[in-house]
Amino acid sequence: MQRIVSRNVLHPNVIVGTRLPAYCTAPGLALLSTLPEAEVDALLDASTLVRHTPRTIVDRRKIKERVAVAHARGFVRTEDEYFLSDISTAAPITDARGRGIGAINVAVSRARWEPARDEQRFADLVRSTAFAVSAPRRHVA
Repeated sequence: MQRIVSRNVLHPNVIVGTRLPAYCTAPGLALLSTLPEAEVDALLDASTLVRHTPRTIVDRRKIKERVAVAHARGFVRTEDEYFLSDISTAAPITDARGRGIGAINVAVSRARWEPARDEQRFADLVRSTAFAVSAPRRHVA
């Protein structure tokens, strides 16, 4: 695990190994997107869905919809859901079975975010990097 921090970091106390909730963070949602629906349900059942900011999504149905979209797109973006002014884009790193074992994440301050420039660029960056470091997929019977 490694964290590369820019001089413009929003939250210097979030270091490798810090535990954050999966349902409202881009890396967490990216990891959930690699799991079967029953496992996502079990994890949500075991979670206390807390509203960390006014933009935190705590509705189970909406969270599951986001997980499905993240699975289809290969990445997920969150905005102001765990930290205010934080826009985070992540893609899952997977093992040979396609299960998430980590995530590549780029977090940007809203003040530095330019949608026209950043949305597709960061999505492509995290997807391609996650793919490059993920294990080659093999069919498991």
